[in-house]
Amino acid sequence: MFQAPWQARIFALIVESVKAGHFPWTDFQSRLVAALARNDDSGQSASDELIERYYFDAWLEAAEETLLSLGLITAGEVDLQIENVRAVVDNIRSAQQPLAFIHK
Repeated sequence: MFQAPWQARIFALIVESVKAGHFPWTDFQSRLVAALARNDDSGQSASDELIERYYFDAWLEAAEETLLSLGLITAGEVDLQIENVRAVVDNIRSAQQPLAFIHK
């Protein structure tokens, strides 16, 4: 289901936050739908890999918006953490290049 560990982590963070009663699922869901709509390139064809990448990027955006709006995190914290997370995600993505097989 997840192509990278960070995707599982953001998914788990939201699910557990909802279960713990920090906010209702609908608060996150409406922001997720909006983030997906903002990132929708309807006229563009995309690979499954790109679609999945953008889907979980939208999860990150919606999580940030949800946690900020509820005062569970501050903008300063988010900026620093998002920078750190994006750097890690970029490193992970660059390391996940398809393997080239040598045929003999």
